[in-house]
Amino acid sequence: MIKVGAIGDEYSSSTHGKVFDDKGRTKISQIFISHDHLCIRSIQFQYVEDGDLVLSPLYGANKGSKFDVISFDLDDEILTRVSGSYIYEYSRIGSLKFDTNRGTYGPFGIVKSSDIAFDFCCGNYSGFGGFHGTADDGCLRKIGIYINPRKSIKASSAEEISEVKVERATQIWTWENLSDLSIP
Repeated sequence: MIKVGAIGDEYSSSTHGKVFDDKGRTKISQIFISHDHLCIRSIQFQYVEDGDLVLSPLYGANKGSKFDVISFDLDDEILTRVSGSYIYEYSRIGSLKFDTNRGTYGPFGIVKSSDIAFDFCCGNYSGFGGFHGTADDGCLRKIGIYINPRKSIKASSAEEISEVKVERATQIWTWENLSDLSIP
């Protein structure tokens, strides 16, 4: 499993907040986000584990003026990207946006051009492997994700199959191979 981020680590040596680590939780059912005009105040996840719904602890505090719930289609919706902004001046996450194979949720929070943008791609397969970061009673301070690399060369979608075919065709039809062909 690959640990990506947490955004904020490279900009701040701040020890604000309590570390959280949801490594190995791959299937998301819901995401709960408290936010306002200043930042992401809290985040909480509901995962599917062994056929049961499991709620993570609350990371941060539900004291934002806005509260949103993202509900995933459990049959075939997967998280493909987590992006947002980090407010360097205050060492906190300003905004979050979640992309799936079915659509986009957000942005939540505040997006300002002076903030540091981040963009974590999980891939168009079931590559998501959990969240990690830090939060305190004021806000979400840092966030990152885990990514599961593919475990086989078997493509998992028609799009990936066509990409594999294109790659193989490129490898087969090199200039050396074409010089052997006789063209009438």
